Amino acid sequence: VTTVNHGILEPLTRYKYEMRVHGSWVGGGSFRTAPPPATNDDDSTTTGTQFDYVLASCMNHRQDKNQVVWDTIQEKVNNNNNNNNYYPDFTLLAGDTIYLQNGVDVTDRDGVLEDRVWFRHEEQRTEEHFADYIRQTPIYATWNDHDYGKNDATKDQKGKEVSRKAWNSLWGNPSLYAADDDDNTGVYYSFYWGDVHYMVTDDHWYRDPKTNNRLGAKQTEWLKNQLVQSKGVFKVIVIGSDIMQRNWSSDLRNIGRVVSDHSIDGVLFHAGDIHRNEYKTRETGDFPYPVHQITSSGIAKVWRRPFVHIRVDTKVNDPEMTAYFYGAISHKQNVWTNDVNLKCSDLPKNNSGGGSVTLVQRNNEHICTETIRLSGLRVT
Repeated sequence: VTTVNHGILEPLTRYKYEMRVHGSWVGGGSFRTAPPPATNDDDSTTTGTQFDYVLASCMNHRQDKNQVVWDTIQEKVNNNNNNNNYYPDFTLLAGDTIYLQNGVDVTDRDGVLEDRVWFRHEEQRTEEHFADYIRQTPIYATWNDHDYGKNDATKDQKGKEVSRKAWNSLWGNPSLYAADDDDNTGVYYSFYWGDVHYMVTDDHWYRDPKTNNRLGAKQTEWLKNQLVQSKGVFKVIVIGSDIMQRNWSSDLRNIGRVVSDHSIDGVLFHAGDIHRNEYKTRETGDFPYPVHQITSSGIAKVWRRPFVHIRVDTKVNDPEMTAYFYGAISHKQNVWTNDVNLKCSDLPKNNSGGGSVTLVQRNNEHICTETIRLSGLRVT
């Protein structure tokens, strides 16, 4: 049994903590609290906020048992902030936080096996670099197929309740379920960091290939209400897979219609799944302005071990979000690079039917930098 003793925490303050079980010390770390959330009081948000966070996904302990990349994140965030002791304010994990193995952890006959899903979470949690990292920075997470069930699992995944039980026991996401979800299904939720609103979705619990829809009617209605009522300067929708993914277009159209019908500025997307970094923008999905998506995937899965450091500044006249993409330079070297002068949107586009991506193109998309400004996310 553990007892948590705390007072009222002040915003924008770094705290140290320790954990004791039956009086015995078992661990400790530190974290920095969030800025005050946005409110209806205009005076409370005019000063804006500045903060840093990391977006990453796809951690397969069987393939990467020595995840030194988590140590590198602090170093790179420090460099970008000219600070010697600075962790990101929080980290967003966009799915595949573990990899359930088909036939071992999840079977056709029994579905997700309870002891195996806990085993996979435990082996990732006890990886020393990751364990140290999550002690020092708040984590917000959603799942994708590999921590939910089998590969490309849908709403019919057998044993998905087992996955959800483990998930909600291990990840301290705000409000385990959406407040208006009477069935207590899925793992979607939202939170504010200052005047930026994050809506973290679940793209598997309701996933239905017959309708080409991932979010389902109930979650889509919840997301609509979040967007319409949002006080955020930026409204960031987090999803485990590409919102512009071919053959799953209904979700983007549904969101686009809400944004258009209610003239909502500042909506953009974060995603995982594809085992690489990617910045993508397209005019699509009934949106009144180009859709922008920042994707980072494969941090403990592929040799580049990519992640993205995102810096938000809503204090400037044209609020902005800058994404610094990082990738390792080789299979064997634990060196990650970013080029602040290489603009992601200037890289050649690999449109469907346009041929394969060259190695140079793939390398560049892992180390480029892009700034998204609110002026480019406005309904005109």
